[in-house]
Amino acid sequence: MKDPNRDKRQHERAPLAEVVTFSVVGSFDGLREFWPEPDRVGTLVDISENGIGLMTDTLLEPGMLLEFNRNSNIKPCVVMWALDAGSKYKVGLKYI
Repeated sequence: MKDPNRDKRQHERAPLAEVVTFSVVGSFDGLREFWPEPDRVGTLVDISENGIGLMTDTLLEPGMLLEFNRNSNIKPCVVMWALDAGSKYKVGLKYI
């Protein structure tokens, strides 16, 4: 059973292992300024109807707006959280 205090997800996530290319295109709320960062690489690790989990070498911050490569059918996302996972970062993304 999931601990409701630890996991705030509203939808179950399915495991996934897909390498993707993405770009940081700005700030979701428009209140912070993030420099655009094209052509970053990551691996999708899980997916749900509201968002995805991503592992990447790129340090991402909450509020960053990401767009995925044109060959991908992934909607634009906002970074909700990011955790240091050793040599990579685990990132929670929400579709916008």
